[in-house]
Amino acid sequence: MEIECTNTAEDLLAFSEHCYSDSAYIRRYTRNNQLLMFASFGALGGALGSVHSTTLAVAIGILIGLAALVWTPRWMRKRHRRQAVKLYWEGTSKGTLGAHQLLLTSDQIIETNEYGETKTRWSAVEKVASTRDHTFIYLGPWLGHVIPQGGGDKGLV
Repeated sequence: MEIECTNTAEDLLAFSEHCYSDSAYIRRYTRNNQLLMFASFGALGGALGSVHSTTLAVAIGILIGLAALVWTPRWMRKRHRRQAVKLYWEGTSKGTLGAHQLLLTSDQIIETNEYGETKTRWSAVEKVASTRDHTFIYLGPWLGHVIPQGGGDKGLV
């Protein structure tokens, strides 16, 4: 099966965000940050409440901590996206942006672009994941082929 597609910076960001959201390590890291933020604000409220002898400070600290439980994952996703954009714009991304041809054979993936050709055996593929807009062929935790929806045979994507 042959697939022709053109990868844009948005496609690379979609892959980066998929990697980020799919990572067990990132989920643990986010959960730990949520708990740390909740405990920090709760402790701050407790400290203020003991100094001022008021339960209002404790309640405010706990409410801010609860808000941090909800806010932290969103903030971390936005932060990741900003960092990914900056990383992609540091270089020219010659081999990743632009037109690509993927030839899927029974034993390997052959990717060709204007800068060369890469062959990967199917045994090196970690997983294949699909979203509404893309299909990702993972070769590693942050490495893979990105196929935009409509970028090839509709049967694959």
